[in-house]
Amino acid sequence: MLFPPRFDPLSWRGPRAVAHRDNRADAFQQLVGDGLREGWGLRVSVAPTKGRDGAIDAFVEEGDGSAALADLTAPQIIECKDHDDQLPGVQANVGAGWSRVAEKLTRQAGLGWPGAFQPWRRARSYVYCVSAALPAAS
Repeated sequence: MLFPPRFDPLSWRGPRAVAHRDNRADAFQQLVGDGLREGWGLRVSVAPTKGRDGAIDAFVEEGDGSAALADLTAPQIIECKDHDDQLPGVQANVGAGWSRVAEKLTRQAGLGWPGAFQPWRRARSYVYCVSAALPAAS
């Protein structure tokens, strides 16, 4: 699934854009969720952008034996992180964001995946989606 190098939710039109146009992170999560629904239909659940955590933005259920996103095994958890690539140090920002997620997931695994993290108990794969364009190393 490819996205444009930069996306500006303010330029989108339609009922889904209205609800999320002011928040890039919410728009990115919904964009990924809509793409997942196109590919895997009713197997996909997209979390609301507010009020939940669990490091789960979308979940792809097991289906007819077909793989989920990136040809990985389902059930699959997808997390979306928006990083403004116009800010300085975007690669460091992405790395720091991943470190925070990894720490949170390690802590929750040690607790046995309680509460909003329960779907992790049966997940078979995980995809961490990043919305930043990373410059090529020089």
